[in-house]
Amino acid sequence: MQATSEIEINKKREKTFNEKVIVPFWSLAALLVVMNTTMFNVALPNVANEFSLTPTVASWIVTAYSVVFGIATITYSRLTDYLPIRKMVLFGALLLGISSLLGYFAHHFILLLAARILQAVGAASFPGLGYVLFSRYIPSERRGSAMAAIASGTSLGFGLGPVIGGALTQFLGWNYLFVLTGLVLLTIPFFHHYVPQEQKKSVHFDLLGSILVAAGITGLLLFVTTFALWALFMGLAAAGLL
Repeated sequence: MQATSEIEINKKREKTFNEKVIVPFWSLAALLVVMNTTMFNVALPNVANEFSLTPTVASWIVTAYSVVFGIATITYSRLTDYLPIRKMVLFGALLLGISSLLGYFAHHFILLLAARILQAVGAASFPGLGYVLFSRYIPSERRGSAMAAIASGTSLGFGLGPVIGGALTQFLGWNYLFVLTGLVLLTIPFFHHYVPQEQKKSVHFDLLGSILVAAGITGLLLFVTTFALWALFMGLAAAGLL
């Protein structure tokens, strides 16, 4: 009886999930998210020159994004156990779009850094939720091709990011990098219509574990980018406690 009920639930899920629409738009969102990470690497000298920043301070535009992105990705994945995926992906896309507009009009380094951090929180929803969504709603015989589409968008984003980022920075200015990422707002109507509505569940959230994960990721990423030994020790200690 239990196996029969699970099959019926899976069939209902498949009927309410249009993968022919979701997979392409999710791949597009993954492309923009990854490009948002790599585009700013080539724009750092221009940003540093405009705001009179040292290379170390300017690098926080990328470092802060990477740290927050890594933490938020894991957090979104855990939240899928009791929060509806549609609400979270709409929140992520909206936050990414709004923070991109904020970054476009940023004329101070603090505002620019805040926009990048908010971008990371919103952007992390796509890799964090995408694989959970596909594994939950796409049958196993078609799941591999859907995952491959996301991976293709991600790989393409890594390749196109520096090229498009360099072109936009040279001919239009680094502010227009935010305009490109803001295109993610166009995906919101499709996600709202085609991602199935789920019921909220009551599940205990491991707050201590989340703090240790965040501390571990932050420490290790900071060590990779700054080679600070204290960051390495903090990351290893948090990982050990976890």
